[in-house]
Amino acid sequence: MRSWLFAEAMGRKKGINYDHEVVAVGTILHDICLTASVSGALSVGDVERIVSAFPRLQMKHRFAETCCRLVTARPETSHDNFLRDSASVSCRATKPSQRSICC
Repeated sequence: MRSWLFAEAMGRKKGINYDHEVVAVGTILHDICLTASVSGALSVGDVERIVSAFPRLQMKHRFAETCCRLVTARPETSHDNFLRDSASVSCRATKPSQRSICC
């Protein structure tokens, strides 16, 4: 949502005549890393207004914490899969028996 709002604000600020649906699709592709990075000059006020309306929810951090909890609680379910790979870069198990799986 924030990426789309930033893109819309940049388009308005630059006075660009653009297709709003194309901008929406482009920002979705940007958010899932299928497009190059885009930057533009927005005022601090524009950025603060958008971020205050749609705050950052620390999703990446919360996802990593969840992976760590799952690997620590159920190490037998995380052998050789995405969960193990994800947790291996973001957590440290406290038990030596889990350390080889988690880290």
